[in-house]
Amino acid sequence: MARRRSSSGKRSSERSKPDAAPRTLSEGVTVKAVHASSGRSATTVHVEVDSERVKRQVHEFADPEEVVAEIPNAEDGEHVRWEEQRLDKTSEDVRPGGERTLRYSGTRYDACDAPEFGIGVRLRMSEETLETPPSRTVRDSDKPGDDETAPLED
Repeated sequence: MARRRSSSGKRSSERSKPDAAPRTLSEGVTVKAVHASSGRSATTVHVEVDSERVKRQVHEFADPEEVVAEIPNAEDGEHVRWEEQRLDKTSEDVRPGGERTLRYSGTRYDACDAPEFGIGVRLRMSEETLETPPSRTVRDSDKPGDDETAPLED
């Protein structure tokens, strides 16, 4: 599967400039998504970042400068174009002991192939970029779920 990234709308001089390849996180980032399959095409993505779980993998973790969802579009069933959807910070919880959970969300109003190929997330920080592998679990808005959104793999 080919991965091509399209522009996030920023000029290249405004983008983060990490030189190294993104580091893949195995835990600490939970992604939930709902895909509208009828009516207007849309995919809503919610991301929770548990700073303590991420710090177990990354020694120097600071709040991300930018969080983007990588949403797939398959042009011919084989070649997938991964488009970035910037997510907005929606809340932050601080628990006793200083543990923090950061929440981000955003909606993409275009057709996509998220139910088939999943959604990945990138956390861009000044010194490096962290990413999650794409998960294939996306809840369809027309089907009931156990909660508001079905969790993607962490």
